[in-house]
Amino acid sequence: MKTLLSLTFAMTTSLGLLAGGLFAATHLSNGEPTHHFDHLGAPLWTSIPHRVDPANIGYQREAPDSQMIARGKASEVRLAELEREKSAEPDARTALASLPQASAGYNEAHLAYCRQRYRSYDPADNSYRPFSGGRQPCVSPYMNDQVQSASADIVAQDDGAVLEMGDTGGASMDAHAQWCSARYRSYDPVSDSYRSFSGDVRRCISPY
Repeated sequence: MKTLLSLTFAMTTSLGLLAGGLFAATHLSNGEPTHHFDHLGAPLWTSIPHRVDPANIGYQREAPDSQMIARGKASEVRLAELEREKSAEPDARTALASLPQASAGYNEAHLAYCRQRYRSYDPADNSYRPFSGGRQPCVSPYMNDQVQSASADIVAQDDGAVLEMGDTGGASMDAHAQWCSARYRSYDPVSDSYRSFSGDVRRCISPY
């Protein structure tokens, strides 16, 4: 009799626990109802155009930042000053183009130097085509005495200096120009200067 009562109690307890678990699982799985968006079944694009009045859109714009405006104006003023300074600087290419060019009389060393240095070199007018376009005269340390003297005179006039050369001055200038040309690829014998990696134009100083 006791065994029958024990089995009955155990079965009743198990059924109660099972029913409670099912009820709790059902209640938790339902949770809060999800939000349903309206007009999800409507087409994405309408086939009927609607006119929009820009005056009634009502954009919410932030107030302009006075500090940002002041910095922008200062930058514009600085850029304008840099442009004026750049335009006021003398152009070395213009000064080089104004040198008198001899139609003939260039030695082989000068022609070989210009051909090796510039692919677009034309011996007919002693000019080459730079990356910026146009034509520029080729100046080498092997140019004849006539062109070298004319170049020296123009440089002396531009700098406001008087160039005095002795009997051995020509040989010294040739050695100086050859040394600078071999050391600096951007060396310009006319102005005796080269362009450094920082962009500055510096005068070449040689042991000669």
